[in-house]
Amino acid sequence: MTAGSDKAKPSWSRRSVPTPVIVLTAIVVTVLVVLYGINSLSVQDRDKSPLERQVDARIIQLAHQSGGSLDKLSAEDRHWLQNVTQGHGEFAMKFTGHER
Repeated sequence: MTAGSDKAKPSWSRRSVPTPVIVLTAIVVTVLVVLYGINSLSVQDRDKSPLERQVDARIIQLAHQSGGSLDKLSAEDRHWLQNVTQGHGEFAMKFTGHER
């Protein structure tokens, strides 16, 4: 026996190093996951129901009428807006771009 034969071999070998195919596959999968995530974010707005679209249109209409001010809305419109937005009517008016 030689002195070098008593040494333990490392637990890894050259074959366990990732090959270009594995690296390329990992890159492709990562890109696909990122693209899917971006696409799912942009699809959310298209998935609105007709009722949600009507509510959005009504909020925009109220913002135009009042110039973005809750104080200028009728009591009925203000009540409806606060109910629909769960108390965030002022934010909804500003979100449409019609600030005071």
